[in-house]
Order: sequence, then structure tokens, then C-alpha cells
Amino acid sequence: MDFRAITAHQTPDFRTIAEFRRRHLKALGALFGQVLALCQEAGLVKLGHVALDGTKLHANASKHKAMSYGRMKKAAPERAAEVAKWFAEAETTGEAEDAEYGADRRGDELPEWVVDKVKRLAKMREAMAALEAEAAAQASATGSRTGGPQTRAMAQRLKRGGHRSRYRLRKQTVEPVFGQIKAARGFRQFLLRGLEQVRQEWNLVCMAHNLLKLAGACGVTR
Repeated sequence: MDFRAITAHQTPDFRTIAEFRRRHLKALGALFGQVLALCQEAGLVKLGHVALDGTKLHANASKHKAMSYGRMKKAAPERAAEVAKWFAEAETTGEAEDAEYGADRRGDELPEWVVDKVKRLAKMREAMAALEAEAAAQASATGSRTGGPQTRAMAQRLKRGGHRSRYRLRKQTVEPVFGQIKAARGFRQFLLRGLEQVRQEWNLVCMAHNLLKLAGACGVTR
């Protein structure tokens, strides 16, 4: 009823609304920042840190980008020439490698100690002994048996964070927004094409989401 009062009972066609959005998409997208500032003034959001997350949405792809039969027929000779070039380069490379390494070798053979299981086991034991000696020496120098001061500092940071760590906060900051936009608002596909227009369309969707949050906080029902 509020919208009918503002528009004097006019009921614009959906094409009119779509054309209005198309003409003023950039300006509408710029409102996102203003609405976000309004939500901040209302105490609904705090710009304490930035959280990044991703979600999948359908795009509006052009059918002209798909490969039709005519385009495939036209592109076939080009692809055949490219494949022939690859085979020629492979033949030249093979002859050069035969001359350098010998006809029965590729040049990327594994070392002898890797091929021989006995030698491989001995090499692994030698490496393990070296690592154990290094860890023992470091523990002796620091007076502790836990990889040094950096390890202790990281363990202390994780302990202090606990369930309140910033990484865990994504479950209550950015992830619910995607769920509300896709499930509650029903936005699962972009209607516009091109990176810039898609960016502005997403700004418009986020602005509408924030406005609904603001209206809900003020006690306004849809």
C-alpha cells in the first residue's frame, strides 16, 4: 500500500521497471555504499574487519559464444594445422633428446637410489635421522620439546582465539548473507551480461538486502 500511495496507484509494467533499472544501474549500484553507511549509523553493522567468501550463481551467457556447426566447420582447418604443428615440434624435440641423452633414455629418469628399494629405504632412514637430530638440537637450545618460540606463539594465539576467532566468525558474518540472498530473496542468477554490469547488479542486490535488514530493525514489515 505504501508503494501504491507513492506512485498514485500506478502499476508500471515489468518492462518499465527493467528499463528503469538498466538506465540507472550505475547510480543504483552507487547507493550500496550510502545504504551501508546508513546501516552503520543505525548500529546494525561495524566495519571492524573484512571477510571474504564465495558462492556460485548462474550467469547470463550469450548463445553466440557457443560453438555452432558452422563455426566448428570453419575452425576445423585451423585446429588441424595447430595439431600438425604440435606433432612437428614433438618430432624435433624427440630427435634432439635422442642426440643428447641416447635413443634408449628420456632425460627425466629417476635417480638410482629412488629406483632401488634398498637404497631408497636407506635414504629415507638417513633423512629421518637427520630431522630427528635437528629437532633434538633445537629443543635442547630452547629448553622445550615443542619446534621453538614461533610454535609456542602460534599455539597461544589459537588458544586465545577459540570459538571467537575471526576465521570462525565467517559462519555468522558473510556466509548467512549468501544464504539469505539466494534462499530468502530468491536471487540465484544474474540477468545482465558483462563484468561491470554484473558488478552493479550485485551491488543492487546487496543494497536491497541491507535495506530489508534496516526496515526489519525499524519494525517495518513488508
